[in-house]
Formats: sequence, structure tokens, C-alpha cells
Amino acid sequence: MLQLPSDLASPVRVTRLSSTTDSSVAATAVVINTLWFLALVLSLGAASVGISVKQWLSSYIPPETITSRQRTRLWHHRQRGLRKWRVSAIVSVLPILLQLALLLFLVGLVVLLWTLNMVAAIVVMIPVATLMILLGITSIIPTFVPDCPYKSPQAWWIYLVLHRFTRFDGTLTRRLFETRRHFLMRLWRTVVIARDWVDRDNHLLRVRFRERKAGSAADTVGMLVAADHLV
Repeated sequence: MLQLPSDLASPVRVTRLSSTTDSSVAATAVVINTLWFLALVLSLGAASVGISVKQWLSSYIPPETITSRQRTRLWHHRQRGLRKWRVSAIVSVLPILLQLALLLFLVGLVVLLWTLNMVAAIVVMIPVATLMILLGITSIIPTFVPDCPYKSPQAWWIYLVLHRFTRFDGTLTRRLFETRRHFLMRLWRTVVIARDWVDRDNHLLRVRFRERKAGSAADTVGMLVAADHLV
């Protein structure tokens, strides 16, 4: 109370609280939170859609209380509905969402560790980069190598994009004395847009059968021997 008059006599100064973080740290925080929240939304969205798909498929099974003819007709009716409303495409999107959520979370983790400690960030970044490169390679190889077993929904989308712009699907090989013009014309006439991996493999087998009629008997025998060995 004794110091109060002197304090009131002095001019009042209003100060603003300054942020302790600079612009770079603020931008990094925005990036980290954006990546992690996107990963959270994608993972929860995939789980929610997966639950809905499971509910759809549970109602797809015909009841056992009806006759076999009614079950067949009901199954055929619901099967057409599944194809019409692209349920298989929705199911194929779910693992892509989960993989994308995992990549976003790992990238955000690397960015966070980079702001804390460079050594820890480098140690974590090596397996993350290896995982991303592995996923990219396994998604691209089936487009150029038809017998590659790494067939996935993301690989199919990459195949469709590349095939749309280049007309290449790996089913045709250039012959020894064939000119580039004849090869491109043959490629344009024979390549068709497949509906899925099975359709593409069937088209590949048909092309190989037409181009190698002499070895068709040996291929058939080899196929039967392999099937018999597996059985």
C-alpha cells in the first residue's frame, strides 16, 4: 500500500505474450498433426467401412429354411446386386486405406523425431524408407511382369493408369525381325483393357497360345504334371 501511489504515477505498459516457438517449429507441428490426424481418420474410416461390409455380407447369405431352388434364385439376385453396386471394389479399397494410414503415421513420426534428435530420426527413417520402397516396387512390378504374384488393388490401379496412357500390359514381346512400326500396330490391335487380374492373365495365356502353337502340347503336359504333383 505504501508503494501504490508511486506505481500509479508511473505509466501503465501493456505487453503482449510472445510465442516461444518460431515459424519453422510451428510449420513442423502443423505437418505432424496433419499427418497423424489423417492417419487416424483413414484407419477409423477403414474400420467403419469394414464393419458395414461385414453387415452387408451377413445379409447376403440365404437362409437354410427355404428350398434349394429359392436359395439359388435368391443367391443369384443378391450376386447381381453385389456386382452392380461395386461391393468388391469397396472391399479392395480397405487395405489401401490402412496402408496409407500406416505410411502417414510413419512419416509424421519421422518428422517429429527430426525436430527432437537427428540420430533417432535417421535410425527410424531407414526402415520407413525401406518399407515405402518395398510397397512401391511390389505395386509396379506386376504391370511389367505378368507372372508376378504381387497382385494387389494398388498394383491394379497403377496398371490401369500406365495401360491407359501407354497401351502396354506385358503380354506382347517384340519378335526378332519385326520392325517397330509393325510391333506397335500389333500391340494396338491385340491389347485390350482387362476387368481384373484374372481377365488379364487369361488374355496373356490366349496370346501365348496363339504365338506358340508348336509348344502348346509341351505346355499342356507340363501343366498337368504340375497339377498332379500339387494334388
